[in-house]
Amino acid sequence: MEKKHEFEAADAREVEDAKREEERLAKQSEFEKSSHESREKADQEK
Repeated sequence: MEKKHEFEAADAREVEDAKREEERLAKQSEFEKSSHESREKADQEK
């Protein structure tokens, strides 16, 4: 019974890590897109 509980805890941790990783990647790509757009605007102003 105890082993099953450990597995569930490990699964929950993996799910949390995966969610965090997805959020981090989403924020990172959002940031890269916005910095790319601001760089394009700066190039157009020159």
